[in-house]
Amino acid sequence: MMLFGEILVALLLLSSGVVVLTAALGLCRLPDFFSRMHAPA
Repeated sequence: MMLFGEILVALLLLSSGVVVLTAALGLCRLPDFFSRMHAPA
């Protein structure tokens, strides 16, 4: 049962890292303030 929990935590950490990376790229690439507000949301 511990292995299942560790795999679940690892998958959640990886998926949250992908979301943060996507938001950071959106903040860098979008042209104006209001567009940048939507990137992390």
